[in-house]
Amino acid sequence: MNRAIQREKRVRSLYLYQMLSMDAPLGEQGATLRDFLPVQGDFTNGTAFRDFLFRLPRDLHDLARCLLDRDSLEEARSSLGWSQMRMCGAVERLREHLEAYEKI
Repeated sequence: MNRAIQREKRVRSLYLYQMLSMDAPLGEQGATLRDFLPVQGDFTNGTAFRDFLFRLPRDLHDLARCLLDRDSLEEARSSLGWSQMRMCGAVERLREHLEAYEKI
């Protein structure tokens, strides 16, 4: 029973990581979080995206900053001192905000 529980936790953690990795597609157009980062020589999109992140609630801003610094979700969770449940909620909320931003 214990092994089955541990296996389920690993599967859920992997699913959570894939849900909001830097390469996970957002919305209908399939943009990724990396697509919002500035292209070399063009700072307009990057400035708008960073302004958007700054206006997010503090916990989502901190999570996005960790992900943009290429932390894994587990590293971000650990450095932010969050529980697994809080992390799941924040990931879902951040994903919703990013999908709304992508529609702009």
